[in-house]
Amino acid sequence: MTGVVSTNRERLLEELQRWLPLAERLTDQQRASAILLNDLEYVATPEARFVLAITAVEALCDQTVRSDEHQRVADELAACLPTISSDPDVVSTFNGVLKFAKRKSIRNAYMTKLRERLGDPVARRFDELYQPRSTYVHEGGGRGQLAGAAGEAREIAVALLGAEVERHLG
Repeated sequence: MTGVVSTNRERLLEELQRWLPLAERLTDQQRASAILLNDLEYVATPEARFVLAITAVEALCDQTVRSDEHQRVADELAACLPTISSDPDVVSTFNGVLKFAKRKSIRNAYMTKLRERLGDPVARRFDELYQPRSTYVHEGGGRGQLAGAAGEAREIAVALLGAEVERHLG
């Protein structure tokens, strides 16, 4: 596969020199989101673009640790697991579930972040877009029906990344 670059070399270098100092100051989450958004421009299928755009939003959303009470209960339950006679894989699975229970769900994380940065209507719309993502990823459903959603998810991801970068770099 061959490509053609139509940008003037000097102009490209000028743009890169302008953006490089900003790129170096991005957080790891912002960088990951930006890379995903860049990569989705080179993906052929709308389904893959859709998943990358949704993931670009997820990358910006901290699944912060829940309250001390949540953590305490999860730790106490985890401490009981070694006393249960069961297949080690089952015990390991429950250890993972309890570890995950100490953190916010991804839904809670993205709803909080989107409401704070872009407002409730955008958060609710992204939440509506998340269901087709789950259906596609976990069940294979929706193939051929995600082109419009891919563009909308990309717009939300770009807006959120912009709001995050603006907040971070001021």
